[in-house]
Amino acid sequence: MIKGLKLLLINKNKFKLIDLFYSGEIRKYILIGIINSILGYIVGVLTFKLFYNFFGIVFVSIFSNLLSILLSFINYKLFFFNKNFKNIVKELLKFYLTYAALILLSMFQLFIFIEVLFIDIYIAQAIIIFLNLFFLFFSHFFLIFNKSSY
Repeated sequence: MIKGLKLLLINKNKFKLIDLFYSGEIRKYILIGIINSILGYIVGVLTFKLFYNFFGIVFVSIFSNLLSILLSFINYKLFFFNKNFKNIVKELLKFYLTYAALILLSMFQLFIFIEVLFIDIYIAQAIIIFLNLFFLFFSHFFLIFNKSSY
């Protein structure tokens, strides 16, 4: 019975996500994602231009990702998901833990694109952001934010 109940809850959340597509609310989520991507791109490029020669690629990757993650959390929390700040510490912790995996992945990607493939920072940062979007979408809806908040 518990297994069936868990399956029902999972399916209910899947349908709720599908309902977002039909209601048009997903456009708002995508718009926030576009804004966050642009901000992440700007932060990544500016951090590279300001700090790469002094501190190297590891610092650039960590600092730009931490700042971009905070900006992303604020935008999603305030403009899409429940604005209730009761669980903000828990959500922020889950947000950062989820993004910690992406920080490592992004550092690896940035190293490969810049140091191995010699791809320009402008193109490399855009590719990295695009590659990581799909994982972020599912983590926002199924891991970080409360299902009742969207």
